[in-house]
Amino acid sequence: MVNKKIYAVKKGWKPGLYDQWYGENGAQKQVDGYNGAKHRRFHNVMEAMEWMSGVDLDPMPEDFNPKGYAITLMMIPKGRGEEWAEFVAADIIDASSQEMAEQEMMEKYWSTGHQSKGTPLFSTINLNPENEREARSSKFDLDDPSPF
Repeated sequence: MVNKKIYAVKKGWKPGLYDQWYGENGAQKQVDGYNGAKHRRFHNVMEAMEWMSGVDLDPMPEDFNPKGYAITLMMIPKGRGEEWAEFVAADIIDASSQEMAEQEMMEKYWSTGHQSKGTPLFSTINLNPENEREARSSKFDLDDPSPF
């Protein structure tokens, strides 16, 4: 498995998985100024998803190289902001687009019970960017000097 830094924000302004620490779409922005923030850096998506879910996942073979999108699905309770998001599920979905991957997550994990309590919130990382636009938005910074 190719090891890339993944930042998981369990409690913050917008919980989820992030592929960078700094910047407009970085994890640091989600925890700065948030009282009681919970976040960690991981060397791969599977470790981050395990920590976010609190569930021990089966160990992956050394050559495991996931394709598609790593997605964390959370629920924003009605009348609350993103910082109140609650974990629902995390998965790796092999789909041709982010939109299709998120739709598959909804079909797989979102129930009518969730629908009556709140709205979905996705945190998505493209694991195999195929064009420059996607690569730029999902770039992994291996030299990231984050404080983790």
